[in-house]
Amino acid sequence: MAIYRAPFFHIDIEEQDYPDADCKFMISLWHEPKATGSRELIAVGLSDNVPLVQSTRNKGNVVESVTRPHDIEIPYGKDVDKFARLKGDLDEANLELTRAYQKITELEKKYVKNN
Repeated sequence: MAIYRAPFFHIDIEEQDYPDADCKFMISLWHEPKATGSRELIAVGLSDNVPLVQSTRNKGNVVESVTRPHDIEIPYGKDVDKFARLKGDLDEANLELTRAYQKITELEKKYVKNN
């Protein structure tokens, strides 16, 4: 088993909605290494069942469930947001901008500390 430590992780749950698909769902785990600033694929899972998600909290001596395992809802038909991709691109751009501001703040602190 591989263990990754990174500032950011990204999970894609892709429904494969075509007749020749090997399975119904592909789950991709991505991370953003500190040095590169770009996403890198680190694991892929394949399943015919909807993935379950559960939130937990580690308190040092015990891990407690914050939510019970639940399905991920994937919208269809009229429930699909036609602008979701644009919103996703905008969210990613905003995230990159936030990270850039964080980096600028870090550099400013180093500069002030060294001068």
